[in-house]
Amino acid sequence: MRRLPPDHPHNFIRQANMHCIYCTGAYNQANSSALLKIHRSWFFFPWHRIFIYFHERILGKLIGDDTFALPFWNWDSPEVESGLSPEEQVSSNLAFMYNQMVSGARKPKLFMGCPSRAGEDGACNGPGTIEQAPHNALHSWVGSAGQPEREDLGAAWDPIFYAHHANIDRLWTVWDDLHGGRGVAGGEFLNDPDWLDSHFYFHDENARLVRVRVRDCLDISKLRYRFEEVKHPWLDEPSIPPSAAARRNTLLWQSIDFGPTGRTLDATLRRAFGGQGRRGPKRRWRRRKRCSWCTGSI
Repeated sequence: MRRLPPDHPHNFIRQANMHCIYCTGAYNQANSSALLKIHRSWFFFPWHRIFIYFHERILGKLIGDDTFALPFWNWDSPEVESGLSPEEQVSSNLAFMYNQMVSGARKPKLFMGCPSRAGEDGACNGPGTIEQAPHNALHSWVGSAGQPEREDLGAAWDPIFYAHHANIDRLWTVWDDLHGGRGVAGGEFLNDPDWLDSHFYFHDENARLVRVRVRDCLDISKLRYRFEEVKHPWLDEPSIPPSAAARRNTLLWQSIDFGPTGRTLDATLRRAFGGQGRRGPKRRWRRRKRCSWCTGSI
């Protein structure tokens, strides 16, 4: 991937820049001067799922393995850290994860983030529980505060980004299962065309520019991947009060916008999952496994 020409859409830096341009204000919304942002709103989970999906497909294409799957770093299964005693640290981490996944995320808006709609008046700044922490905390720990959205090292320039976000994607499926596996818990978002029909552009494994709607990525069985089953010890942990959870979010950071200047996207686009109905071309299943070389936990 690093050896590909710099202008090739599969080049590692070009892949990393896909995240950079979407999260730092490089694009305007269609037919508007409002910035397109994919963090701190209901676009966080679907955009990153699609980004990880195509990155995984590209890697599989490059190595000639259609079953290749990215590993996930399950930092929600805590290990011993410094500061507190081992027992206190583990209990604190588990209680915090329970709050972010269960007691503090009972409604879609709390977990997914606020609804971000078209135009200046539709903007919102309300990250969901997992995006706020541990997602942001992990980026803060490994990122550079001197870069917008910590794009240097902490985001897609660092290979750990992909294992980190594979776990974020896995936790979305876990949360969905906790609410009956209905996409986003009972249909609050599933009935909203502003969310379902919002779309983004990516290059697929064949270097074609494709357009993907949010509704196209909600069922991972149609994307032909699944996750290794792992334990979730935080499900058995009692919650901590919201005020205590808020105090743990001390590593959160704010973005630095590039400004209101926009950029026009390539007009060539295709449906990403077309070919055989909504399932797309027949592909072999890919199984994402726990990362064996990732260490540390929240």
